Parts: sequence; C-alpha cells; structure tokens
Amino acid sequence: MQPIATQQRLGLARRLVLVMTLFGLIATACGGGASSTTTAAPEAAIPLEQLYEGEFEAFAGRQVDFASLEGQDVVFWFWAPW
Repeated sequence: MQPIATQQRLGLARRLVLVMTLFGLIATACGGGASSTTTAAPEAAIPLEQLYEGEFEAFAGRQVDFASLEGQDVVFWFWAPW
C-alpha cells in the first residue's frame, strides 16, 4: 500500500493530465475560424491556360513540363517544413 502523500501526488498528476488534455482539445477545436481564411476575387483568378505554362523539377533533377501532363491524372505532393 502506498503512503497517502504518494496517492495524493498521483491524484494531482492525473487531474493535471486531464486538465491539460481538455485544454488542448478545446484550443484545437476553437482555432482557425472562418475569419482567418481569405478567398480570391473571381477577377484575380489565374486563367486555366496559364497553369500549363512552366516547368518544375521532379525527382533526381528531371525537368517536367506542365503542358506534357495535360489530360493525365497527376498527384502533386508538396512538402513544406513548417
């Protein structure tokens, strides 16, 4: 059987973990409302034809032209370290 002081510390630690978990859940649920996003006006949209202009570097330094991908199913995987 554990001493009463140890049991009290365990109870306090459990309550602290519970409170921190609840706080984290509430903070996550309340963050990033609709007011934080912006929508571009229709006149500011890029014409579809301009999307096919340009190139990008694929794996192993291979250059790929956007126009060569037209009509194909393509998945772009962007990785950003933020």
